[in-house]
Amino acid sequence: MSPMPSELVIPVALGDRAYDVVVSPRPLLALAEDFLQTQPTGSAVFVFDSNTHVWAEPLLQTFQAAGWSTIPFVFPPGEERKNLTTLHDACRSLMHQVVDRQAIILAVGGGVVGDLAGFLAAIYLRGLRWIVAPTSLLAMVDSSVGGKVGVNLTQGKNLVGAFHQPMAVWTSLTTLSTLPQREYRSGLAEVVKYGMSLDGGFFEWLENHADAILRRDPEALLPMISRSVQLKAQIVAEDERETTGARLKLNFGHTFGHGLEAATRYLDWLHGEAVAWGMIKACRLAERLGRFSSTETDRLIRLLDRFGLLTVLQVVGPSWADSVIKCMQSDKKRAAGQWRFVLPVRIGDVAIVSGVSESDVKAVLVETK
Repeated sequence: MSPMPSELVIPVALGDRAYDVVVSPRPLLALAEDFLQTQPTGSAVFVFDSNTHVWAEPLLQTFQAAGWSTIPFVFPPGEERKNLTTLHDACRSLMHQVVDRQAIILAVGGGVVGDLAGFLAAIYLRGLRWIVAPTSLLAMVDSSVGGKVGVNLTQGKNLVGAFHQPMAVWTSLTTLSTLPQREYRSGLAEVVKYGMSLDGGFFEWLENHADAILRRDPEALLPMISRSVQLKAQIVAEDERETTGARLKLNFGHTFGHGLEAATRYLDWLHGEAVAWGMIKACRLAERLGRFSSTETDRLIRLLDRFGLLTVLQVVGPSWADSVIKCMQSDKKRAAGQWRFVLPVRIGDVAIVSGVSESDVKAVLVETK
């Protein structure tokens, strides 16, 4: 990968819904001030959880100082809170505050905050503009880009949602300073996913820079996050609403991972941890079908191990197989009653595979390697 500038603006090319993702070492407030200098005053709804108030409240005060009317909606953290009950509470809060169609919703937080706030923006008054300021690594490289928003049901993840693109994404590397180590490592799983599914050269770069990435060295973070966003933006521009199959490639590891999350009621494993487990299971399934080499799977496992993401593999055993399969029956990628798995062809390339038998899936799930 060639050297990158100190700040990168990555376009998401979607015609009249196009927007920019700013990836910057500058403080989040500086990115907000850039926006405020170009906009007339108005109303802004700030959606955040109790973990991200340290970033949201200064932003709210900055908007107030610029003459904006501000409305906070705060909810408890955790994937289990990304549900219809929290969404209903948010809608009632906006109704009581008499929010109109000119308001902007600003999501400040990780993937849960962004998914819920974006869905709120998609449905309240039939659609409001929104901005996302991701504060977790996972949100920076994945959920903040592409406009897929929604909430979970007990039967499965993101089963109620919409496509609703933001008007901007503000990614400040400074917000990673408060991110707990487990959350940071969880985000690295989505980064590895891009290398496995779309860019073998990027995967090799991750292998060569793993130590700097674990130190959160800004000189490694900027190119790592920027390349992840570039790869996702390219796919989103090609297949915004998952109609051509291209965007399904971004779900490598997610069919198994979402099944595990739902089976454990979103309480035991972070999303990235489940995806790391899911990527390994997808590789093992591809091996079983004669589509992938165990040598390449071992290379993935070594990188995930360096990033501290093998704990779930060591704990989730055969007893979980039936529960995970049951939850996988609700996977959104199913078509004509069959799973569509994203399986590796080689590092940097995946294919969409249908017609996989339940017996093959269960055989992979009961494996302990």
